[in-house]
Amino acid sequence: MNNTLTVTVSPYNADNTGATEASNAILSCWADCRAQKKWMYLPAGTYKCNAINSGLIMNLNIAGMNGLGMYGDFDQDGPKTKILTTVDTPCCQVELSAGTAVAGFTVAGISFENTHGKITGVTQAIFVTGEASNNIQDLVIENCHFQGYSMAILIQGVTGCKIANNYFYAPQGHDNAQQNSQPAICGPQFGDNENGQCYAVEIVGNTAIGSPDTLPAGVPRPMDGFIYGTFYGGKIHGNTIRNMSEELIFLSPPSTNPATTAVVDIYENKLDCSLPEGCKNDDDSPHKVNYGIRADISHVRIYENNIRSATWGIMVRGVDYPGFTLSDVHIYKNTLEMANDPTRYTYQKGIFVQGNASQIAGLTVTDNEVLQIDEDPVELLAAVSPVNVRNSYKPFN
Repeated sequence: MNNTLTVTVSPYNADNTGATEASNAILSCWADCRAQKKWMYLPAGTYKCNAINSGLIMNLNIAGMNGLGMYGDFDQDGPKTKILTTVDTPCCQVELSAGTAVAGFTVAGISFENTHGKITGVTQAIFVTGEASNNIQDLVIENCHFQGYSMAILIQGVTGCKIANNYFYAPQGHDNAQQNSQPAICGPQFGDNENGQCYAVEIVGNTAIGSPDTLPAGVPRPMDGFIYGTFYGGKIHGNTIRNMSEELIFLSPPSTNPATTAVVDIYENKLDCSLPEGCKNDDDSPHKVNYGIRADISHVRIYENNIRSATWGIMVRGVDYPGFTLSDVHIYKNTLEMANDPTRYTYQKGIFVQGNASQIAGLTVTDNEVLQIDEDPVELLAAVSPVNVRNSYKPFN
């Protein structure tokens, strides 16, 4: 980065040893970045940020910061700059807000970590809000690490969003989430409400791990999934996801504009749905069901994904949304290896699509390969003249 376009946090006495509070120094630096229209640079080290005010630690107003952002030091092994929170309190580390327009804001090369214990409430690394006017355009979050959140990133009011080449990890599995029935999301959640929508989203090249391979003592199960919510048009591709306990990728119907024709492509992702030994539900019963991809949306193309150890491989389930009309759903050239150990999994179906009273039009399921238990890997319900051809299966030996 050109030093003439950068303000460094070090002269503001931002402690990068993790010994003392650094949030006020970072905020002071940001104020000068705004005044000078420059990037904010956090040199390598650990910046402890525990000063919570109304649920937020640092609110960065990014309005007008076109083509700018904040970044740390990183190399091929990952970020060398860390923002660390250690208190057992629901909070968001960094809010990026824009009450007026901003185009081309980037967060890069920073490790965000929260080491909270069991709490009731949401912990986030980054909350992005362009407000109801969708003031933020072309947001980029790349080459960052996120560890220990119930919802690492929440985004609303953004048009053009790229989340690329990041690493998401929940070292305490589901205990990194808030202690209630709300979704426990290892990665990004996308809002669609009166506070803004998300358009033209790309999620590419990320790695997401919802728990260690062996669950920590007392932890019931991994995080629920990696992606959750609704966006209008976009791509989810080239991601590697494992150690989750519900839907690894879950897109729900749009609420603001249910008649949208924006297309969502989900392709070339590697999803390992294997459940670690001893997974349990909240009532202490065995947790034996999971999902690879669930996309309860229209104008979706799901193709060339590799899914293994799922009980539901690919699902589109309109019956849960009786007022929403599904259409234009295409599922093709996916490879699925379904879960086959009945002591740990309850096998359901390779590909399952179900409409509602408004039957699905424009449904094609073609050229998928499924290694599974029964002889019919595809079930299509409440659909008008669906195309179901060239789907092959091989039973387990």
